[in-house]
Amino acid sequence: MKNFRYCLIALLLFFLWPDSILAFEVLNIRKDFGAKGDGRHLDDEAFEKAATYINTKGGYCILEIPYGIYRVGQQRIVKGDHHTRHIGGSIFHLINCQQVTIRSSDKSPSIIRFKDDFYFGTFDEEGHIWQHAMPYTSTENLSEPGHLFFFEHCTQIQLEQFILDGNFIKGHVRLGGGFGDQGWQIYHNAVSISGCHSV
Repeated sequence: MKNFRYCLIALLLFFLWPDSILAFEVLNIRKDFGAKGDGRHLDDEAFEKAATYINTKGGYCILEIPYGIYRVGQQRIVKGDHHTRHIGGSIFHLINCQQVTIRSSDKSPSIIRFKDDFYFGTFDEEGHIWQHAMPYTSTENLSEPGHLFFFEHCTQIQLEQFILDGNFIKGHVRLGGGFGDQGWQIYHNAVSISGCHSV
């Protein structure tokens, strides 16, 4: 009779507060996913692995990022007859996840920094600056960095105590020809959000 009563209580808890009995896991970007955080190695793969794992469990976790400098931002090269594109993706992309906290595990904030020498702007087939009149809106030779964090249809996401560094400094970026009405009207997003609540 006692066992039946306990089962009944567990069922009630599940229907009233389903999140309360789900495993809430603490993860570490270095120990669990192999990030270096030394400012030299690219850590894209570690962040991608972490996002894949969190997506499989629907969230319900804390991802700790120990103090360090994490270089990210690989760009895929696409060559055409008269252009070369360098296309960035999402370093950390969560879809349909709930209750995820991403935070530094130390008192000092960790730094997630876009790598040096990324392509930004328009380039010809040899990767040289594409010289053209403005405005210019053809994307066939547009190079763009992409997103650091992308949250899609997620709820209760928290980012705490770390720095997102786009590294858009002279000498650290390969600046191509302009795009848009004037200048360089190109996305370089630290955090992108689509269809989310409480981020």
